[in-house]
Amino acid sequence: CPYRFYLQQLLQVAADPPADRPDQLERQAQTALSRRILRQWTQQFLNPPAANWESYSADPAAFAAAADPLIAEAVERGAFGPPPAAPAAAAAFREDLNRVRLRDLPDARDGWQPAAVDLPFQAAPIKVSGGRTLHFKGSIDRLDQHPDGRQRALSFFASGPPPVLGFRNGSSFASLTALCGLLQQGTPIRQASVVHRALRTTPTSVAGTTEELTGASLVNSDDARTLSRVLSIIADQLTSARFIPTVGDDNYRRPNCQTCPYEPACTADVGERYDFKKRKQPDHVGPLESLRKQEL
Repeated sequence: CPYRFYLQQLLQVAADPPADRPDQLERQAQTALSRRILRQWTQQFLNPPAANWESYSADPAAFAAAADPLIAEAVERGAFGPPPAAPAAAAAFREDLNRVRLRDLPDARDGWQPAAVDLPFQAAPIKVSGGRTLHFKGSIDRLDQHPDGRQRALSFFASGPPPVLGFRNGSSFASLTALCGLLQQGTPIRQASVVHRALRTTPTSVAGTTEELTGASLVNSDDARTLSRVLSIIADQLTSARFIPTVGDDNYRRPNCQTCPYEPACTADVGERYDFKKRKQPDHVGPLESLRKQEL
């Protein structure tokens, strides 16, 4: 949503995510706990380096050493709900994390292993038309490396992993941002890839579900040309300073608004207002509409 970008990145307005579910705080606490456990589990492998990532990731005792004390502490804090329900909720949480752990095994057999965790990056550049440059910032949850020189950015997501391809509701910018972070640190694009992995089981996704984008697929391809068009449109919109609130592809569900911390700043009829602009000011919203249609 361009308006969210304006408030968050240009005005730097502080806001809290809307608690639109009764269990929202519990879910946020559990997501943070998932990341903390996976980070600690990986750091145990890295410091000092264990002999073999395949055997380490297959070892339930090594994982339990990282996970169990933190889960027990979270149960005591109430992160899994009231005491009668907490044991079952914690068991389901641990089962999901175990699925995420086991998802590493086939990649470990192929030679992949972690090199670092929590790598922030700033102003990672990407060239667009007209000699312009867009800059991305973010953080790589886990950096993996392969003996043949390939590197990949692994990102964890609370529910189903957002698609690495296509720009429907802006979902793939997570993968593009991570790819730019890899390129900034010197990884050749043909040896770079981005992996999205789900932390939680949902009605539409199982914990450990993974999507991957390889940099090689963006070299001299139709996808690369589509990406170039998309980034040029975005650069044009930034230059024109048209930060129009955009609800996404459904005025009823308003997917862009569901987790937006600035949603209370918009009117209830923001979707209808966007449709009005689409009819009356097509030159203003035309570029945004074209972004919806771009898919890699």
